[in-house]
Amino acid sequence: LGMGRSDKPTELESYSYLGHNDRLEAFIDELGLTDINLFVQDWGSLIGLRVAGENPDLFATIAVGDGALPVLPEGVEPFPPVENPDVPADIPSPFTAFPAQQVPFYDGCEPILGPDEGYFGDWIIYSMTAESFHASEVVEALTWYDLTAEEEAAYDAPFPSRDYMGGPRTFPSLVNQVPGQTAEAWQGLMAFDKPFLTLWASNDPGQLGSCATQQNFIDNVRGAEGQPHDRLPESSHFLQDDQGTEIANRLVDWYASLDEPTASPAAPGSDVSDGAAADEARVGYELLERMDDGTMRAWISADPMTREEFETLELPVNWFKNQPRETSLDGGRFLGSPGADGDTVYEEYFGHRWFHSATVVEVGVPVDDEGVLRGSIVEKDHEISFDPGSTVIALVSPEGDTYVRIGRDAGRTTDDPTVPTGWEIVEIEVPNGYTTLLPEETLVIRTDNQDSFQGPVAGLDAAAAGASGDAATDNAEPSLGVEAGNANLEELGAFLSTTSTEDDAFYMVNLIRFREMAEYPDGRETDLTGQEADAIYGDFVSTTMLPEIGAEIVYSASVPPDEGFDTVAIVRYPSRAAFQRMIDDPQFQEMSIHKQAGVAETIVLATDLVSVEEVGSGEAVLYLLGADGAGTTVPGERAVFTVEATINGATDAFEEVRIGTARADDALLTVTHLPLVDLLDESQ
Repeated sequence: LGMGRSDKPTELESYSYLGHNDRLEAFIDELGLTDINLFVQDWGSLIGLRVAGENPDLFATIAVGDGALPVLPEGVEPFPPVENPDVPADIPSPFTAFPAQQVPFYDGCEPILGPDEGYFGDWIIYSMTAESFHASEVVEALTWYDLTAEEEAAYDAPFPSRDYMGGPRTFPSLVNQVPGQTAEAWQGLMAFDKPFLTLWASNDPGQLGSCATQQNFIDNVRGAEGQPHDRLPESSHFLQDDQGTEIANRLVDWYASLDEPTASPAAPGSDVSDGAAADEARVGYELLERMDDGTMRAWISADPMTREEFETLELPVNWFKNQPRETSLDGGRFLGSPGADGDTVYEEYFGHRWFHSATVVEVGVPVDDEGVLRGSIVEKDHEISFDPGSTVIALVSPEGDTYVRIGRDAGRTTDDPTVPTGWEIVEIEVPNGYTTLLPEETLVIRTDNQDSFQGPVAGLDAAAAGASGDAATDNAEPSLGVEAGNANLEELGAFLSTTSTEDDAFYMVNLIRFREMAEYPDGRETDLTGQEADAIYGDFVSTTMLPEIGAEIVYSASVPPDEGFDTVAIVRYPSRAAFQRMIDDPQFQEMSIHKQAGVAETIVLATDLVSVEEVGSGEAVLYLLGADGAGTTVPGERAVFTVEATINGATDAFEEVRIGTARADDALLTVTHLPLVDLLDESQ
């Protein structure tokens, strides 16, 4: 309060240590913030660390620059109160001796100048009463580099006169209000076992800049162990001004190292590592290497390693240690290094052998509307496997995307993660086991208790029904489709990466069942029906997107009631590359939210057209045939498509799509049939 360009109280009594704390807590509470990544400096540390220490569950990480949380007994007054604080005084500035280009104050951790016994007390008096006190002179004196005239003007802009300076004038004196207010917070901070980082200026002349102040955090906060603490060169008390870009880059890299878990310590081709039994948790040790293009390579120890060996590794700039991870998979394994065409890249680093397991290409990916979950996009070639009878822990999104729990921070994970509205964590038993490849670009999701879920994956529902072979109860008809947006990413990726013969054209067969009322994943409220919401998406695709890539709708029809779906459409795409351009288009991705809102269930099949004959008007029957029915001519057959990939729907359930003019005996059909109106004509 009182530091920015917004309105501010002018009375000095409006500013207090507890007042600043209470306002920060109210701000967090009003916005419902959780899983907070906190960075604090100077008075921000005395305020922010008190709030974090008393509310540790709200914070995911803490980073501190030149700060402290002193614990003083109640009743102590560290410095004499200022006499006549409202009376301006003509006091010489204590900063006149500071050159614009700061001189060194430290030789390593040893002060070059002796301690100034009255420094902070004099500073309290000066800031409270001096007519010459200006924000710019303080920042100029306590930065390593000279500020420009424009920067100095910006720091003074919030304070057009002394009347507006209640905030900066009172801040130093608030140290007398700290005694008796921080003991509980310091205890909470010492017990904080989530990541805690210190980045200090190497040339801060005040007590907050000393090596001892920084080391106090490192020695006493549990979460500080093993983190890449540092003292930054060419930086003074206001280190954000001197090294802002460097601090930002280091924090981004640090967050990325926390977001990318070791999915499994098993080396390529092996089922387990370090001699662990298949049903035991295993600990993996991982390093992250920051590349020039901003990505990060993950390297997992390929040889046996102890935790002590890992923690004592000395790393150069751009290398980071990831938190050791426990895995409890029955037999996950890396099949190779990303981008290595199935080969595995091994390197010798720091006296140990490592293999390149993954590449972090993007961090801070939005996952949920409430900001509870953290996401990263990671390239990898990784298979996960669960033995028969295992229980898979999965995170399921409101759209039905499924992410499997793969890793946990070794010895630090609690059992009660927070999940956003509409998400759920489920336990899925797989009687016959479950094996799947993770997508080449995997979304890694971290919960607030540091669990790692990865995917999306397909086939878990089928694996859960493996004991009886049924995908539902004996008396229920199995659902063959899935919600819009829940694509089988592995099949889609394999399909798009395979070049077909001739002109590469293919046909996408879409069966759609609408929701009664639209349900938008971002929570927006509308009066749209499901069909009306999908029509917004459909109009954009048919009038803008498809013409742009040379595609066209060759067939669409409404389905009579009680047939399971509401409409069928067949789209001809000129090539896989054209389809890829469409799904990568930002506007297409933005408009797809209307399809997700409107569609309750869909089957999407990528097919090749085998034959089509001239047909007349009347009713048609669409047959979705599995392996048992493939190759069987249907009554009045007019069109045949072979299924190349099931983009949405029950994987491996469909082999062919055939269109006829009459309904056959149900025994012929492996899957389902749908009567249609209108028909393909010969030109299509």
